[in-house]
Amino acid sequence: MKRRIRYVYTDAEWARKTCITAAINYVLMPIHLPLYAIYLIGLGADYLMKAIGKLVDKAVESIVFRKNRREGDE
Repeated sequence: MKRRIRYVYTDAEWARKTCITAAINYVLMPIHLPLYAIYLIGLGADYLMKAIGKLVDKAVESIVFRKNRREGDE
């Protein structure tokens, strides 16, 4: 059985740790934001492609299978 080791910080150590973590996050932010923007663009493109696919499907149904629908409705 593994023992879980927990670190205990004093207030000064905790403040130093959070200060270093915040500094690293600020340094990495210029790398993170463009990657996140690319992700959001891809997500938007995915939704757009699904919407275009639904429109094409409805257009094919209404144009190509027009007679089939009319026979079924009557």
